[in-house]
Amino acid sequence: MYACEKRIVEAPFNGETHNMTKTLVIAEKPSVAQDIVRALTPVAGKFDKHEDHFENDRYVVTSAVGHLVEIQAPEEFDVKRGKWSFAHLPVIPPYFDLKPVDKTKSRLSAVVRQAKRKDVTQLINACDAGREGELIFRLIEQYAGGSKPLNNLDMRHAVDMMGLLRRTSRELGKTVILVLHDINFASCYADRIVAMRGGKVAYHGTPLELIQPEVLRDLYQLDIRVHEVDGQRICVYY
Repeated sequence: MYACEKRIVEAPFNGETHNMTKTLVIAEKPSVAQDIVRALTPVAGKFDKHEDHFENDRYVVTSAVGHLVEIQAPEEFDVKRGKWSFAHLPVIPPYFDLKPVDKTKSRLSAVVRQAKRKDVTQLINACDAGREGELIFRLIEQYAGGSKPLNNLDMRHAVDMMGLLRRTSRELGKTVILVLHDINFASCYADRIVAMRGGKVAYHGTPLELIQPEVLRDLYQLDIRVHEVDGQRICVYY
């Protein structure tokens, strides 16, 4: 399994606040967004409350209200086929488009507006654990353009998914190429890592070769400690 560790290169901080970037946290319900703000406030500072989100110097916290995006119905996708009937089946569209859920269009617009902000450089999935919460977040992220790094508050789901990909690669004898933004997942699950910087390959090799303090320092411009835990190399950078 290959893990492509993608890097975003930022200009060094020069003391001017306009270079600061923020992380967008998307919860599934407004009540959960409020709970997240209460949990973050002691460590991240006070949040200002806006009409559709909370914000401080480091985070923007917003929420869906259940499903905001749905798969577009086939007759809306390709009207030239006319009304669908059993006589026309099976008909498989070349791709499945997305559309806003009618009753929550305004909420979707508010969330997408935050996701597309230039100062927002990462999205965190704080929707409910399980398939439905993952689907709600993924469709919003895809509808918004899907171009920014993602993270996930649901650790169990993330670990389950990585294990499933590992088993799939082994049992089917296939190579899985996965874009990751978590160096520890790459270290623990990948056979080889390709580290990108500025759109180019900066390093490539096995986790043993790449998960070295000097390599990580050059890649991230940050002092990162590497620890052995149950035979895996874990990076500590907080």
